[in-house]
Amino acid sequence: MGKNTMIRRVIRTEFKQFEPLLPYIAENVGLLFTTSDLRELRDLVLAQRVEAPAKVGTIAPCDVF
Repeated sequence: MGKNTMIRRVIRTEFKQFEPLLPYIAENVGLLFTTSDLRELRDLVLAQRVEAPAKVGTIAPCDVF
């Protein structure tokens, strides 16, 4: 995980084989590389997920009281 600019810089300088991924690195992106089972990795990532507070001007998906 890292800032998009830093991820792009590292790919361009050290991991040139991943340059086709550069157009897809926008907004909030994290790259995970593994040789293990993808289901285990997905479960691990989902277990680390936390809710974030709403940002100013965001419309709530449900009524808030």
